[in-house]
Amino acid sequence: MNIYVERDYRTILKQLIEEKKKIDNRASFQNLAETIRVPKSYVSKVMNGRADFSADQIFLCCHYFNLDQTESRYLDLLVEIERSALQQRKDSLAKQAEAVRKPFLNTESNIEVDSADREIESNIEDYYLNPVNLLIHQCLSIDRYRLNIALLYKDINLPPQTIDRSLQDLLRLGIVEKQGGHYKAVINNIHLSQDHKFYPVWRDQMKLLTQSSVFHTSPEENRYFSAIATFNKDGRDLLIKAFFDFINSVKSQIEPSPDDDVFQINFDFIRWTEPRS
Repeated sequence: MNIYVERDYRTILKQLIEEKKKIDNRASFQNLAETIRVPKSYVSKVMNGRADFSADQIFLCCHYFNLDQTESRYLDLLVEIERSALQQRKDSLAKQAEAVRKPFLNTESNIEVDSADREIESNIEDYYLNPVNLLIHQCLSIDRYRLNIALLYKDINLPPQTIDRSLQDLLRLGIVEKQGGHYKAVINNIHLSQDHKFYPVWRDQMKLLTQSSVFHTSPEENRYFSAIATFNKDGRDLLIKAFFDFINSVKSQIEPSPDDDVFQINFDFIRWTEPRS
């Protein structure tokens, strides 16, 4: 699990227990209490918000759940925030915790992606800076297009030369192979990190692709949702977490079934108000 989507250490511990139960039937708060050398009643007191674990106890908790060094540091900071009675120190600890968690809230930390994009790193701009490449790439995971490329030209409603150019790019980059007139995607789930230098341009290109859908797709087949809303930090994090949970949940449910259509899904979460110092 990605513990960084939570800011409350008690919530994290509850989720970690549930995760550990899946691989160890001995996992329980009773077992945790024995490991960190406190009575079960004290663990219950902590989990109900009437006490906090000490630094040594949270250290043992991290070992119990096999957390890595960064995860342990994050959990330790959350506990210290709860234990501190000095607001100035709380604020300082909160900033440290936010700095630790931020890199782990990006897409690749929450949704499984293919590491194979390293193989095309030297020519990565050829893939990402033409959004049609991503579209054709996904189409070739569908059997009817993979086995009969003429159907793709017919169904996708794009200029033939545009499709030709994307097919050439995908073949050259080794993302797609051609075998006896049939195409096959050999690399899937490619993802461009938000930190990559091409990300801003790619993002803008994907926006343009969305806008062009008005001219290339049937309106009755599309769904659009847009809202302006207010959230606090917890609400914002909850919405982002819910989105990643939704994607992973749906992915696990639909992957066993054969795909027969390609869709574009956009999730934009934009902060309009940002206090200036």
